[in-house]
Amino acid sequence: MDKESGVSINEFVIQEAKEKSYEIEVKSLKEFEAEMNSIVEKEVDQIKSAMEKRFRQVEMDHRIKRSTAINNSRLQKMEVRNKAMMKVFSDAQYKVFQKIQSDQAFYKNFLKNLMVQGFIKLYGEEKIIIRCLKRDEGLCKDILSSAVSEYINLIKKEMNHTIKLNAVVDNSRFLEERALKDNSSVSLNDFDIALGAKEVVAKNEDDKKCFGGILLTNQAGDIIVKNTLDVRCDLAFQDSLPDIRSYMFPNPVVKKPSAPVKTHH
Repeated sequence: MDKESGVSINEFVIQEAKEKSYEIEVKSLKEFEAEMNSIVEKEVDQIKSAMEKRFRQVEMDHRIKRSTAINNSRLQKMEVRNKAMMKVFSDAQYKVFQKIQSDQAFYKNFLKNLMVQGFIKLYGEEKIIIRCLKRDEGLCKDILSSAVSEYINLIKKEMNHTIKLNAVVDNSRFLEERALKDNSSVSLNDFDIALGAKEVVAKNEDDKKCFGGILLTNQAGDIIVKNTLDVRCDLAFQDSLPDIRSYMFPNPVVKKPSAPVKTHH
């Protein structure tokens, strides 16, 4: 024991040990806190990165779903529009069919005009063969001479040229009659677009299947003028499509925002 200080060597050593221990503890705590902070920061960065990635994925999924929904909506609108247009065509065809059934005089005159038009398209041919439906054979024979005379007079008047034409109704090869369905009372929802599509004669059928009208050829049969009612209805419908679309599906009027009211102070 040091008599002057009154502190034993043991006590001094113990005090030194305590201070050293405290320093080590403080250093360890700081190192632990630093390591802990580093770990926490890394975890936070990872979680933040994962969250941002997830948010981006959710946003992308939302955009994809929204885009898909918009596309599906557009497709549905297109399907409804196509269905509506097909029904208009179907109803119009059937009205033409009803007209020729109920008004014989109208149909005879119409057939004559189809013949004259066909003769004009086959101008220069000396012999023209006319094919028709079996039920229209009598009508076509009745108006044939009148149609030929009208054609000859028209060429004489417009071209100052005298021609001869030998036109005959083919009584051995008739066009095939196509039955039409009355869909006028069928709602748009119940209208069968697949059946409606069948009312448009496929071009590879050469339009020999029809519900009226005629088909004209030269004597060799290599030049064909298709003047069936099916073809005429289709041509008229195609020509009228822009007007029909604008009437049935008008573009919505976009209102421009009104200009702000100016105030004077």
